[in-house]
Amino acid sequence: MHVTSPQAASARRALAAAPLAALLLFFHAACAEQVEGASVQTAKLQQLVDALDPPPPDSTSDIKNAYYVRRREVLAEMRRAGPELGAMALQLFDERKDAKPQIRLGLLEVAAINLGEEIAPRLTEIFQTYGEDLGERRLACELLAEVAPLRAVELLQPLIVDARPRGTLPPGEAMIQAWSRACLALGRDRTDVLLRISTDIYQDDRNRTVGIELLGQIEGPLPRQALETVLVESTGNGYVRRKAAQALRDTLPQEDACEIFERVIGLEADDNFQRFLADLIERNCP
Repeated sequence: MHVTSPQAASARRALAAAPLAALLLFFHAACAEQVEGASVQTAKLQQLVDALDPPPPDSTSDIKNAYYVRRREVLAEMRRAGPELGAMALQLFDERKDAKPQIRLGLLEVAAINLGEEIAPRLTEIFQTYGEDLGERRLACELLAEVAPLRAVELLQPLIVDARPRGTLPPGEAMIQAWSRACLALGRDRTDVLLRISTDIYQDDRNRTVGIELLGQIEGPLPRQALETVLVESTGNGYVRRKAAQALRDTLPQEDACEIFERVIGLEADDNFQRFLADLIERNCP
């Protein structure tokens, strides 16, 4: 029978214990690192909330200005914080229904930018839910265009071409702007939809104005023709007609724009709009 000496048994126990000790040491370090990481993220989240919390309404202008500067800086920094902080911001947004609007909006922005397309269903839900804060619904619409442009186009396009939307929605001009940004991100042509919005007399004036401004950024005969159509329309909507004239001035060669203005002023019956065109010609045409 082989007899093990006490010294040999002690040595074997030491060797066997060594890997376990190393493993325990590794797990201890990993846990400590996780705790430290969580602590860092919690500190960042608190920094965000502090920066979003507005000063009292009766604060002096320098305090209010400092708040807006700090808010802008921290939001820009937190846009690069990563998905872990994004998830924490979303959780706090969902839990703190009673938080100040400025805090909730900032939390939603940080959550969306850091979580990316993953948060698209939640943004869609906020946007579509009647009774949610309209400011949050508008921001959800804008963020959706940034993180999930395809989903934004599919959701918004039917809404912005409908001159008689059903139900309460964020402002039409905000939805048009978000839809436009999403189309640009996807490389999609915006002309047809903007033509419909700009020339539809049943659309809200603000919607038409945004449509005209965006249409004026697109080169080609169709946008020019649509702007000319709005310029001479007989609805009496002087504000929309002015926007069309300004878009033509800003996008066409000077000679072409002036030829249109000279032709239209000769047929114009509205004294106020005639004076507007005369001033436009005096300022811009040789």
